[in-house]
Amino acid sequence: NAMNALAAACIGLSLHVPVKKISAALEHVAAASKRMQVQRISTVTVLNDTYNANPDSVLAALATLKDIHCSGNRIAVLADMLELGPDAESLHYGIGTAAALNDVDVLFTFGTLAQQMHDGATVAKKIHFAQKTDLIDELLKILTSGDAVLVKGSRGMKMEEVVAVLAERLPQKGQA
Repeated sequence: NAMNALAAACIGLSLHVPVKKISAALEHVAAASKRMQVQRISTVTVLNDTYNANPDSVLAALATLKDIHCSGNRIAVLADMLELGPDAESLHYGIGTAAALNDVDVLFTFGTLAQQMHDGATVAKKIHFAQKTDLIDELLKILTSGDAVLVKGSRGMKMEEVVAVLAERLPQKGQA
C-alpha cells in the first residue's frame, strides 16, 4: 500500500497537483475490504488480509506484521494458499520458515497445506488446527492487550470468519 501511495503521489506531482492536495487525498484513502485492513478490535490490532493469499502476499503481510507497532505478541493466523500447483507443500513450508524471520511470536495455522507452515516454523508457540472453530476459541483465549494479529488465507478458506468472530466476541472478553 505504501508503494501504491508513493506511485500515486509521484503521478500527482508530475501533473503539478499541489503537495497539500496529494497529502489530503492520501489521508482519506481506505483499504479495500479484506485487503490489509488495519482494524482496532478492543485492545488488539487486527490486520485483516483475508481476501486472498499467495506466497508473495503472505511474505509481505508478515513483513507488515513485523513492522507494526505492537506492545504485545505478534500473532500470525494463516490458512492454506490454494491453487499453487506441485510446489504447494514446499511453498507453505517456506512461509513457516519466514514466520520466525518476521518476529512472529505465535503462529496458528489452519488447513491441510498449512500443516507445512506449522512444520517449517521455529516460533515460540505454534499450533495447527483442523477446525477453524477450535482456532478461534484458542485465539480468543490467548489474546491480550497490545497484541497484533495478522489473519490471512486464500479466498476458499474464508478466514474473514475469524475476524468477524473477533469483532463480535473480543470486546466482551473478560466481562461477566
